[in-house]
Amino acid sequence: MLCIWGGMVTKMVQSFLEITRKSTADGTCLGLKGWLDTANSPKLQTEVEDIMASPEKGDIILEISELLFISSAGLRILLMIENKCRADGRRQIIRGATQATKELFSLTGFAKILTIE
Repeated sequence: MLCIWGGMVTKMVQSFLEITRKSTADGTCLGLKGWLDTANSPKLQTEVEDIMASPEKGDIILEISELLFISSAGLRILLMIENKCRADGRRQIIRGATQATKELFSLTGFAKILTIE
């Protein structure tokens, strides 16, 4: 796939999202690696819905230190998770955000909504 970016034609890398799931004392930790975009957001949504349907209560912790890209669809899924957690008496906790990701959250107003550690 080719993409025009800044007047240059570049080769796009196919997006991927790898999710690892681990139970912790605080809840369930999902490690995200890759791209959180339109193609991959449903994968995270399915994983979170599975956690929410389980009888175990606890926070949903997203470890995003290996997340390479977040699109507007990725931001939308984070907002959806936040709303579902609040409605269910849980918290969504974002851990391992890079400086660039923290700036993205700040610029979009998500830093005021999400719990970022």
